[in-house]
Amino acid sequence: MRDSRELGIRYETDTVDDGCGGLEYLNSSLNIIADVLEPQGKRFFFDTVDVDQYDFAGGKCQDMLGWVVDDSDVPAFEPRWLAGENCDELDEFEYVFVNWSQGADGRPVPSFD
Repeated sequence: MRDSRELGIRYETDTVDDGCGGLEYLNSSLNIIADVLEPQGKRFFFDTVDVDQYDFAGGKCQDMLGWVVDDSDVPAFEPRWLAGENCDELDEFEYVFVNWSQGADGRPVPSFD
């Protein structure tokens, strides 16, 4: 199980359960994204969620925005991100909208736009 920093969660407040299941969707989404990106030598760093949530074959996911960063760029990116810089200040890194579709096996598949 990955911890919140490995999942790309910057603020502790993002790990607080809202009582509406939002944390479950966030954690599930970030774990799926990490499973997709890690073999490519990339990491996702969460910024914010969109309201759309999905449940595909038991896999909970939610549209969100954040950065996809090559492992080699993490040492340059992560301290600035942790300091609270926003997408305008981190514009040399890839800022993406993550949305979801249902894969052929029924499980959620992220796309990075």
